[in-house]
Amino acid sequence: MNQVTAEVFDAELVQQMSEEDCAWLAAAIDFDGTVAVSKTYGYNIIVKLYNNDLAPRAYAKEITGVGTVKDSYWNVTNIADNLNILKQIEPFLILKRDLAKAAIIFLSGRVNKFKRLTDEDLRNWKAVEQLRRSNFGAEDVENRKLNGPVLQLTYRERNWLAAAIDFDGCISTGGTDISFSLYNSCGALLTYAIDITNIGSISRRTWLVCGHQNVYDVLIQIVPYLKCKQALAEAIIDYLTTRLPRHRKAFQTEDRIKWKRILKLRRRASKEVSR
Repeated sequence: MNQVTAEVFDAELVQQMSEEDCAWLAAAIDFDGTVAVSKTYGYNIIVKLYNNDLAPRAYAKEITGVGTVKDSYWNVTNIADNLNILKQIEPFLILKRDLAKAAIIFLSGRVNKFKRLTDEDLRNWKAVEQLRRSNFGAEDVENRKLNGPVLQLTYRERNWLAAAIDFDGCISTGGTDISFSLYNSCGALLTYAIDITNIGSISRRTWLVCGHQNVYDVLIQIVPYLKCKQALAEAIIDYLTTRLPRHRKAFQTEDRIKWKRILKLRRRASKEVSR
């Protein structure tokens, strides 16, 4: 058996992930990941994450204990590991749950490396391919706007939204204002984000939340679950905690110090992404 084929079959033993990590990884797969099919070395399914930032890719490897972090992606190639990962995160997936279920059925029949493909295996493979060809909600969603109040998120929703912000989120500063947004071509994901929070607007494949109180009410719920942008979110919450009660227009010395810290953390994040 050649080395590549061995990698496909010899499992590295995926770690048992916490519910928090399962929800985070599921959202990462929904937003920036794929459950890919490959016939290069036999019929195989590959779990893969794309992101220019090293931090989320490295964290995916850390919580699973398997896979390869290279260039702009993290991927897992062997059958048993992918089966284990998908079984753990399937209940937390929003957009790609049906695809994960189909992949689990196929992989369950392929764990034995000596087994030849049966007719049933081929039917299961075709089911995965068919779901892979779907657009996963990539159609444009109608413009929407919800004015709150911000809803109390469930545990799973907090983990899911935190991963979405880690992967596809942008926390912006303009003047003395703070907003955050999610950009994704999948309208279903943006719709889910606005529905669970009851705040923000959707336009041009972007979910945008403006207003200090709104930003604060969302970030305060998800900050413990952020893996890559936690320091920035904590600095913003600290800044808004000072600003919100007084609704001050003029900056105080304390405000300037906190604002400079936010800008410093944003610049640092930009540098890390561009590496």
